[in-house]
Amino acid sequence: LTSLDANQNFTFQRDPAATDVTLTVEVSPDLSVWESGSQYSFSQGDTPTNQWTTQLSRQLDLATDIEQITVQITPPNLPNAFIRLRASQP
Repeated sequence: LTSLDANQNFTFQRDPAATDVTLTVEVSPDLSVWESGSQYSFSQGDTPTNQWTTQLSRQLDLATDIEQITVQITPPNLPNAFIRLRASQP
């Protein structure tokens, strides 16, 4: 489940028990070139904030053990901003 609100806040869910997957938020001004933003990986560690995205919140649901993470596109001056979540194996 992912969502993007009017403030360019992108929310997605992550299973911390999935140790064989890396989730990377990617940002593009044109759908051609994608820049890596926040990254979440058991094996490589987390990078919650960089020049492209800033982590705003990260909450663990104790009933489901699923995290809900919200990041914001950092460069506010992008005329067009596209965002996606890439899942890969490290």
